[in-house]
Amino acid sequence: MSTKETGDNLTVVHDGSDETTTPSTRARLRVVDGPDTDQEFLLDKFRNVIGRRNADIVLRDPRVSRQHALVERYKDRILIKDLGSSNGTQVNGRRVEVEMLTAGSRIRVGDSTLELVLEP
Repeated sequence: MSTKETGDNLTVVHDGSDETTTPSTRARLRVVDGPDTDQEFLLDKFRNVIGRRNADIVLRDPRVSRQHALVERYKDRILIKDLGSSNGTQVNGRRVEVEMLTAGSRIRVGDSTLELVLEP
């Protein structure tokens, strides 16, 4: 996978490599604010949907859409995509459609904030 950055836009280009390759780091999302504070969710799949229902990461926050955002792992890179949610997705205080995440990134969905934790 490669990325191109132009201004505030991020374009993800899949290079045909095997994205199911086991990442060398463990990743999890820790809820630091909102109704589910202190819960943690392991990002152990290639695709992890954050939402209120029918999601891999289920939050009780009523301002979170049923399927709010998608967190994808590409080897050691982690990407978040808003899934057309009503209230949008923010990363580190900035509203995003697609964004690469790094350790400590803060994701705001509804009234909840999740922090990306990476472990070797």
